[in-house]
This record gives sequence, structure tokens and C-alpha cells, in this order.
Amino acid sequence: FLKPGARMSVLKQDQFQYDEYPILDTVIMGNQHLYDIMKEKDALYEKEDFTDEDGVKASELEAEFAEMGGWEAESDVSRLIQGLGLSNDILYSEMSSLTAKEKVKVLLAQALFGKPDIILLDEPTSFLDMPNRYELCSLLARLAHNEGKCILFSTHELDIALSLSDRIALIDTPGLHCMPTEEMRRSGYIERLFSNQAMRFDPLSGIVKAQ
Repeated sequence: FLKPGARMSVLKQDQFQYDEYPILDTVIMGNQHLYDIMKEKDALYEKEDFTDEDGVKASELEAEFAEMGGWEAESDVSRLIQGLGLSNDILYSEMSSLTAKEKVKVLLAQALFGKPDIILLDEPTSFLDMPNRYELCSLLARLAHNEGKCILFSTHELDIALSLSDRIALIDTPGLHCMPTEEMRRSGYIERLFSNQAMRFDPLSGIVKAQ
């Protein structure tokens, strides 16, 4: 499944993990090594007793930082968050000041910062209301189609999966059924798993209805 050299990132599910960090730092943490270098060299320059050894170390860090594109990091972050519909004015605000919808977008920018080929998301819509759930998933679909990203996400929201996904992998313990979305809708697997005395799945409309 993974081609040699393919890069993969994971959208963090804990929206409160970065509440004490600025948005800029949070996104750059998508490349943790670059972030660590940035903080290490900043700490060296803040030392009151800056030594010759510190100067040598700082020079080495500066070279690695530049080689990794560190000097373009802020502009890259700005481009990412604006592309996700956020204002550039929030770059130095703390994550705690954002709404749940905005936090998810910043964490998506973090996942994209490392320029991955594949992005894994675990229940990315959990903290969002219905309109924002569809907005986020539509955004993910555009990333997949327009930028060639492989987006894999788990969800319990059948309506979103059916309306926005290209393929669905349906867990049917102990098996797993994977096929194009339209084929899955007509396959009978969803109807069997999502039907009981209280509800049933209608393959024609693609929605679950009360009995």
C-alpha cells in the first residue's frame, strides 16, 4: 500500500493538546525535527553566557534549519491556514482561543506541514456540529482530488462516508469489505449491518430510516 519514500502524517484527535502553544508553533510541529531545531537555536541565542561552543552549535543548527526550509516555515504555515479558510491574523494567537472547528483546521494544517502523501484521521468530526462536519469532509475531499493526497479516515457517520468518500472500507467482524462508495451502497453489506427492528438502511436514498 505504501510506496517506498511515501510520507504519512496523522491528524491529532486531542484538540486540547496544543492549547498553550501559538498557532504558528502548533503547525510547525507537523515537522517535529524542524521545530526542535528552531527551539534549540532560539534557546542558545537567549543565553546570557553565550560561549564559543554555543556559537559553533548555533552555526550547525542554523545550517540544518536552512537546509530543511526553516526560513520559509512561517510563510508556509500562513499559506496552509489561509488555504483552509483561516485568517493569517491568528498565527501568533494561542490554540486555546480558537473554536473547535478552527482547531481542527489548524491540526489539519499541522498534518499537511510535513508535505505527506498520506494523511490518517481518526474520527475527525467528533467535536463538530453537522454543517462543520460536512465542511471539513468536503475540504478533505478537495485535498484528495486537487492535491493528490490519500486521505484515510475512520468515522461512524454513514451519511458523510457515503456522500463524500471515493471508497469505503466497512468493518464486518471478523472481515473487512472495501469497494468504491457507490458499489458499497448497493452491495447489501450496509443494509445488513445497519438494519434492526428500529431502523433500516435504504440503499436507494443512502440514508438510515426509522422502521
